[in-house]
Amino acid sequence: MLYDDLMQHMVIPGGDRSVPALGKLYDFQFTYEHNARAMARKDPDFRYVDLPDEINLSDPARNAAYAKNSVVVLPGLGTPRSAQSIPVPGTRVAWGITVLKDAPNRENAIKFLEMLLGPVGTSALKANGPDPISPALVKAADLSKLPLSLRPLVKVAGN
Repeated sequence: MLYDDLMQHMVIPGGDRSVPALGKLYDFQFTYEHNARAMARKDPDFRYVDLPDEINLSDPARNAAYAKNSVVVLPGLGTPRSAQSIPVPGTRVAWGITVLKDAPNRENAIKFLEMLLGPVGTSALKANGPDPISPALVKAADLSKLPLSLRPLVKVAGN
């Protein structure tokens, strides 16, 4: 597995030098692709690898495979009734945005979303990342909750 391959190259000594531990030194990191591209533009020595769709959590058609093969196990809460660990299956990673119900500057928030979801914002995201889902997707049940000015900028998501 990729995780095992990467972890066996880990250079992070702990108190007991025979056992790796997370700490100060590392020879790899996971980051968003747009962050890696920006770093590579600034630093010609910065290198990154594009992961294939089979493991990069970008393809919604691969959700079943991500859920089966990309499970992160988080520690439990440490209480007597809680589980010792909690498996979290992988799924497609996508960015979301909303306007808070009680946003103090609601009209400005809506104007910002109009800009972000429109041609100017979409172009800026394409140039700098993350790559936009364009048009933005909204659940059918939520479409009526959107301000009228945002509705032409979105598409109802399929099941």
